[in-house]
Amino acid sequence: MKPQRVCAVADGKFDNSEVLSEVWNQSCHQNTGGGVILFPQGTFMVAPVILQRHCKGPMELQVQGTLQAPVDVQSSVGVDHWITFRYVGHFVIHGGGLLDGQGASAWGKSKALPTE
Repeated sequence: MKPQRVCAVADGKFDNSEVLSEVWNQSCHQNTGGGVILFPQGTFMVAPVILQRHCKGPMELQVQGTLQAPVDVQSSVGVDHWITFRYVGHFVIHGGGLLDGQGASAWGKSKALPTE
């Protein structure tokens, strides 16, 4: 399968979650079944998103750059996840890039983890 380059903004500020969701849905249901989504070098901010579907074929997410969670409180109010994959079989994520959940900035905001 040929990778589908995501037309996202790699400035670390623009929210690319809608772009990711749209490309995921298109790739997941294309007639050839499944697909490869490529995030090239760069930092792509992605707000909490749920990617779910029973895809027509295998799905692959290649991350060569960095997918980065937002640090603003507004993007995570009432949300207990960052990037969630549901009902997806035959899924692979690779590429040598990073998934940066902005750990330290979120730890004090989580109700699941006690703070000291």
